[in-house]
Amino acid sequence: MLNPHEAGFLKFIDSSQARRISALLAGGPRGRSTFHQLMGHNIVLNPAFSSKINPHEQSAEEILSLLFNLGAPKKCYIISEDSGLDTTIRDLKMTLEQVVGYSYGTFISCLPGVLGYYEYEAPKERFLLKI
Repeated sequence: MLNPHEAGFLKFIDSSQARRISALLAGGPRGRSTFHQLMGHNIVLNPAFSSKINPHEQSAEEILSLLFNLGAPKKCYIISEDSGLDTTIRDLKMTLEQVVGYSYGTFISCLPGVLGYYEYEAPKERFLLKI
């Protein structure tokens, strides 16, 4: 069973992948491990709910400002290919400072299924997720 943040993540993913990602997230350690392998570069975001962040706004500070302006709380839930971050609840500011440019696929859930942030492992591939 997925928690609200993980279920919300599925709303931001292209429908062609959502069922598989759901099964992997619910599939215990083995499924999660397979999911982690996809996080960095194989997740297809739903273009209706994702927008690439402008290059001049891609610092942790600018992304924090974007998210706070859209109603993000100070704490967030993390889904990441970095197992030390995955499935944790952390301070949004500190998390962004840690993950922006870190080269790990990471999703930050601010408001489950409503507002989040996604970063691929490729440089400058940072997305605001909003429904």
